[in-house]
Amino acid sequence: MIIGKPFLFSRIFNIILICLLFLISFSYFLYGYQFFDLRTYNFDEAISAYGAVNILEGRLPYRDFWTFHAPGRFYILAAIFKIFGINLKVACLFAIFILSLTASGIYVFVSKICSKIYGLFAFLLSLAWLKFYIVYNRPGQFAILFYISCLFPLLNYLSSGKSKNLIIAGILTGIIGLFRMDFMIYNFISLFLIVLLKKLNDLGGKNMGLKIKLILKDGFYLSIGVFSIFLPIFVYFINSGGFKEVSGFVLSNIWQKNRHIPLPELKADTLIFYLPLIMLSFVFFKLVFYDLRSKVKNRIFWLTVFLLFSGIFLYSYTIRRADENHFIPTMIPIIALFVLLYYDFAGKLNKLPRFCKGLIWFLSFLICFFLLLYSARPYFKKMQLLSQDKENGRLDINRAKGFYDLSEYAQAQVGAIKYIQSKTKIDDPIFVGNLRHDKLVNNEVMFYFLSERKSATKYYQFEPGFTTTKVVQQKIVSDLIKTNVQYIILCTVSEEICEPNESCKSSGVKELDSFIQNNYVVENTFRDFLILKHR
Repeated sequence: MIIGKPFLFSRIFNIILICLLFLISFSYFLYGYQFFDLRTYNFDEAISAYGAVNILEGRLPYRDFWTFHAPGRFYILAAIFKIFGINLKVACLFAIFILSLTASGIYVFVSKICSKIYGLFAFLLSLAWLKFYIVYNRPGQFAILFYISCLFPLLNYLSSGKSKNLIIAGILTGIIGLFRMDFMIYNFISLFLIVLLKKLNDLGGKNMGLKIKLILKDGFYLSIGVFSIFLPIFVYFINSGGFKEVSGFVLSNIWQKNRHIPLPELKADTLIFYLPLIMLSFVFFKLVFYDLRSKVKNRIFWLTVFLLFSGIFLYSYTIRRADENHFIPTMIPIIALFVLLYYDFAGKLNKLPRFCKGLIWFLSFLICFFLLLYSARPYFKKMQLLSQDKENGRLDINRAKGFYDLSEYAQAQVGAIKYIQSKTKIDDPIFVGNLRHDKLVNNEVMFYFLSERKSATKYYQFEPGFTTTKVVQQKIVSDLIKTNVQYIILCTVSEEICEPNESCKSSGVKELDSFIQNNYVVENTFRDFLILKHR
């Protein structure tokens, strides 16, 4: 009984520390979350929120509303709305909960394989990065949480060699696919490559037939886990109708042409875009010179290889659209790799005097702390300026209580939404578009969610190269006629957005614009919103 007390004490301390770190994360991410900021265009957040409402109203993704995103984000947020109510605050707090779990999970993982001090180091780095650019309820945020969860059964597999851990890793990988199908593929390939390389290393001089048999066995366990989660849901949505149209868009080169943002020119202020490449290259060349002629039982080595593979895949995703928010998933394995390399480096400093080692640790945490402040400085500065006009910028709307924007934008949003609510009934469909639809980047999907009005068409999520085509615009026009839409809202905010890709070029298709011009007239204007009434 006496022997067990220190162990019990240690476990209680660990649980308390993890809970404390979670609360620190939650409080940190909570700051400033109620600033709406129409100008930054919360397109992905709106897709999640309004998609969840569609689910609650009995509509199915792909069949009843068009989206090329995996369905998991809609269903999990719909469940949260069902429990806590449908509003923007619930959506944002849930996203903050996911981000806090992610930061805490990174601490648990790193402290499990290194020590608590390294776990705290990784925690601070992840906290700094995740606050750098927050768009709430992005599918990549959910996927990365399960990516981190997947590291624990992988660690158990590397330690024990038991194949059942691969089933668990496969299940978690399948769950990743419910939010990001591409991330699921990246994770599956990375896991299989680790199984392959580790088995080849463990079996050494055994005959090739036995090696292949054991590799296939573990690969089978991994696949069983993945497909037990992902395949039934995938088949269901294929059979539900509408999936062919979505898959055709995803598999074509349309998205790449219209959404690609190239890496910026290397400068001091764009170095962040090249940090993953530098880290991955460094790790790769370090592993190249590792002695693999003998059996490698070092689990940190194999975890490093896994993080290298998954980091390369995620970086390949990132550079297809190189902006800050798309770098959030990529930086998670990069942070883990950095801390593991630092752990390896610190292990070589044992011969140094205690004072020198303490100084190195102090400087490391100091740098980490200033990185935290530096990454959040613009955000906090903006929040400070906005808080001065907070009262005038409050969004007095049912689903956005407590949120605020710059006063002129807030008044425009509130005015347009309340006007539409006064002119339509709860079941009346509306259409929210842009000033022009032959050239676009995205649209104000959030208007549907905040106004509590449904879209007259399943194609309410605008995508360049898809919405700008004649076929899709004709379908939208057909839907507007069929539902006898009385009010159309045109938002001008998206006109300010121009990206260095095909989205800034006109498709020449004017079907939707001509229909609106010929059948609707401007009834009212609220700064960024034009309210059009059927003639």
